[in-house]
Amino acid sequence: MLKNGFEGDSLSLMVLYLVPARKAREALPDSVEVEEVMPGMTVGCLYASRYGMGEGFVSELGIAPAFVHSEERKGFYLSRLLSNGTSGICGQGCDTSTVFCWQNERKTVALSVSSGGQEIVSLRIGARQINVPVVTTVPFLMANEIGSGEIPVYRAHHLREFQLASVRVSVPAGSPLAALPSSYKLVSIIWEPGEVAVWEPRQAESRMSAKPRIIEV
Repeated sequence: MLKNGFEGDSLSLMVLYLVPARKAREALPDSVEVEEVMPGMTVGCLYASRYGMGEGFVSELGIAPAFVHSEERKGFYLSRLLSNGTSGICGQGCDTSTVFCWQNERKTVALSVSSGGQEIVSLRIGARQINVPVVTTVPFLMANEIGSGEIPVYRAHHLREFQLASVRVSVPAGSPLAALPSSYKLVSIIWEPGEVAVWEPRQAESRMSAKPRIIEV
């Protein structure tokens, strides 16, 4: 449950893609470096979460063109993070004017995301397939304008377990996602959001704050 009162059925998902490193670099700022998982290739992702259901719940959609590093931190670089509200997780660089429509349909969950009357993406999550009871962390880096430079914000989703699942992604023509440098779909995972740690940069320094904010979701 989020500390600010959002509760109910929560869900997070990631669809991982193999991306040419050269194309990924074109979508990244100079403050981060691409991590290659094999020669010339990196991993990007499409990320979505809902923190509860019903009136007042918060959802997010993140687009990461690559897995990167900046100073001592590594993670999926969120070039865009869209939300329908502020949960304390989203941060200063988040677009909070997005509309999320979640629907439970028998053994599937459907999500449609739109902004300004234009559909950005639709997702259909199929039956959960394989449970993986492994404690792990999903790391993200975000850009935040502070002072005169772009400094990364780090956030980590701590998972107690996750599941491999079938996720169908549809990106309509004209969507800002259509230009993303994705190539080969690798795997989709889903999990129930738990603890999220957020490291934010100090106001006048380029290094991360030593202590994270811990947000229970």
